[in-house]
Order: sequence, then structure tokens, then C-alpha cells
Amino acid sequence: MKSSIYRNAITLLMVFSTGVAFAAQNLQSHLEAKLSFVPYESSYLASRDGRIFERVSSRGRGLVSNSLEPGLHKFIHSDERSVAARFDASRQLVLGSSDLIEPRLRVTHFKPDAPYWEGFCHQWSMASLNPGVNEILSRSDGLLCGNTVLTQGELKELFTAFYATGSDSPHLSIIGGRLSHKTPMKWNKLRRLVGADDVPAHRLHTALYERLLNNKGIVLDGSASPDVWNFPVYKAASDFERYDSAFELRDLARVTPPTAFFSDDDKIQKRLMNLQSLRGLLEKANNGIADQETYRRLVKEFDPATSLFASAPTYLNLAKAYAKAVKRELLPWIEEGKVRLAPGHIIKRFKTKLHLGKEVSFAVEGPPSETNFRIYDYVLVEKDGVAVDSWWLTKPNSRPDYVWYDRELDLSDTESIRKESLPYRDALADLVELTRKCIDLRELRELDRLLLIPTAALTPEQILRLRELTLKLSPVLKPSFSANSSSFFSS
Repeated sequence: MKSSIYRNAITLLMVFSTGVAFAAQNLQSHLEAKLSFVPYESSYLASRDGRIFERVSSRGRGLVSNSLEPGLHKFIHSDERSVAARFDASRQLVLGSSDLIEPRLRVTHFKPDAPYWEGFCHQWSMASLNPGVNEILSRSDGLLCGNTVLTQGELKELFTAFYATGSDSPHLSIIGGRLSHKTPMKWNKLRRLVGADDVPAHRLHTALYERLLNNKGIVLDGSASPDVWNFPVYKAASDFERYDSAFELRDLARVTPPTAFFSDDDKIQKRLMNLQSLRGLLEKANNGIADQETYRRLVKEFDPATSLFASAPTYLNLAKAYAKAVKRELLPWIEEGKVRLAPGHIIKRFKTKLHLGKEVSFAVEGPPSETNFRIYDYVLVEKDGVAVDSWWLTKPNSRPDYVWYDRELDLSDTESIRKESLPYRDALADLVELTRKCIDLRELRELDRLLLIPTAALTPEQILRLRELTLKLSPVLKPSFSANSSSFFSS
């Protein structure tokens, strides 16, 4: 698997670049990868709202089809039960289930005193990245289960409610950690001075393209704050410039990790190693890892002749000293040709645009839009084609808080889903089963459209489809429908 991500990247560049050779120096190139679908949109089911339990207006469900049996049509028109209650009724009518999901949801999905951002955006994010879920929703206008309707928008909310994931999942992979408090200004300054973060740019970049090139998404919390706002990432598009020598890089040297540089001068090389160690220490400090032994050694080694430290320096003092050393020492060495890129190393500056799924109001109908983006700016150090280090150029508060993904559920095997220990796997399996066994509103609306076509204008294919739909939907159609339409079905 050596450098597999960048071998794939070269293949992509052959497709996406506009005649620019990949190895050309200082010329922009393009890299892009995306899923085969756009994630469905839903609300994040805010914990303090409890929308899934509220009685709802039936408007919008009343005119499901002009061909429905009148009593059923009237019942649907007057049905104001909550989404959770109608889901339970559907399970009882179609699947013969005797237990109820709604009482469990009231315990886990409703906290009236919760902060405004708390909810189930993590479950929406992973559910919306599941190709099986998106396939179901893309071919459905909603369900008619016996005498109960669940609209397409309500199906989205139910998938979000039941697709349990997170810290309890045994298959969770995560980069970085949640910021559980307001970041002190000094730490933001440190992160800016050394381009560091607990989500290193090279790890984010590699995970993004490895996942997306294999048609698998990834989730990021796009806000470096105590609030949590998870979003599914379904596309990444990067423009980048490549630098193959230190001299070409001189304008970017201030924001290039010292791991990229090498000198034949033993004294300069020792200083480069010192800078590397110092930046590594500062990265650890930023990530909440104390390393007092390294701290004491570096303070002692960091050229006392500069008189930078009148007393034991803080980490922020060290970060400022690092920035000054780069400006006073590294940049002149590059200009004088005393420092070059280390063997096998190249530098790339990336601007990457991430396309994210979009949260919307509760139970919104229709296909997803493509209007939610984040743009990140960073420098990558590659060694032998593998990203090994990086420097964030995006401001600290605008970087991802953390990035993660979970195993993709196979919705075709509902029995295996039921056996899993995570919460609501039984409800998720039932929801999938309902999409297979209930009548889809799309078929009722297709029937209505065909009936609007004059009889003489119907094609043989349309007549055959009318026959199929009438036979399938006959339990819910008007009693007179078959007799009035018999001329369509004569052989």
C-alpha cells in the first residue's frame, strides 16, 4: 500500500488536470474525488425540540393520490399523529411488531434543557453517507403502510434518529478531539505560529482522499469550538502548487515544517533538528500532552546567546522563539543556498474545497442541494510520495475540530443489523423492511399521471404499467377504479 493515495492522485490528475503535467514545477494542478451520490438532507433532531414526537398537521399528506379509496383518503387527511407514533403504527400493521419505539425515543431523543446545538448531527452524518440509505430515499416519495403515511421527509428523520453511531461504536476511527472549552487566545496564537493542530492537515488530506477515492465519505466537525456541528463530506477538490527545491520555496519557508529541509553543514543541520524537535514539542503541547523532559532540554539547547528567555519560558514564548529563529536563520540559509529540501521531499501548497451535506428544517421533502462548503489552506510535506508533515495556513478557529468515520452498514441484511448491540438497530431494521413492504407514494402518483393521459394516446408500455400498478395497489384504490379502467387491461 506504499503511497497508494498519491498513486491514485496521479491517476485522477490525468483525468482532471487541463493539460498541466503533474511534475511541472510551480504550476497549479488539480485533484478531485467525490462520492457517487449527494448525502440526503434532514434536521439534526435538536434534543430540546422533540419534533419527532409532536402532533403534526396532515396537510401535504391529504392529497396523496386521487385514486385512493375515499375512507382511506379521509383518514390520511385527518391523521395528526406524530412521526414516531405513525412509525409504530406502520410496524404493527405491516410487520406485526408488538413493542413500541416511541417510548424509548422519548427517553433518549428529548432533553428540554439541552443546549441549542445538541442533537443527532453525528447520526445524520453517517446515515447520509450510507449508499443504501440514499438509494432508498432517492427512489421513494414516502410510504403508505396500511392506513398510515410516512412522507419522504419523515423517512429521512427516522433514518437520522435510528442510525446509532459515535463513541460506543467498535468501528469508530477519529482524528483529533473535541474542543470541550473555549480556546484561550494564547493557544490560538501558538497554533498559528507553528501551523499545528490536533487535526494535522496531512492526516486530514490523506484520510479525505483515501476515503472518497473508494466511494466512502468522512465526517467533520467544522467548528473549532465547544459546540458540535457534524457534517458529512462527499466531495473534495484541491488546487495545489508543487515545489521541488528550497529556493523555489523561499516565499513559503516561514510556513513549511522544518522536517522538509536538510543541510550538509553539520552546525546548520543540528539547528534544523533543534527546530524540528521544538515544533514537535509545541504540537504535543497544543494537543494537551505534557513533555517536561523535552521541554527542559530544548529550553537549555535553544541558543542561550539570543537571550530570548529571561526566565522559564511558556509554550507561547517558545512558539514566538521558533518563529523568530525561522525568520532570522532559516530564511537566510535558504537564500544563501546552505539549506535544501531533504532527499525525497517535495512541498505542495493546497487549497481544498470540501463539499458538505446540508442540515435543513424538520421533514423537508425533495432531493439534496449542493450549497454547503468549507475551504482549507495548508502546506504538505511529502517524502517518497507520502504526506508526512504539514502546516495549517487556515486560521485556528476555522479549522476542523475533529474528523471521523464509522463502518458502513449493509442495509440488505436486516437480520444482521438486528443482532448488533448498538441502540435502535431493531428500529433501523424495521424501517428498512417497511420501505420494502409498504406502498411507495411514488407509485400512486405515477398511477395518477398515467390516468391523465387520454386512453387513445396510451402506448403499449404505459398500458402494461397501468395493469401492474392497478394489481399492486388494488387494496387501497377506489372500488370503482377497476371497473372503470377495465378497458386498459383487456388482452
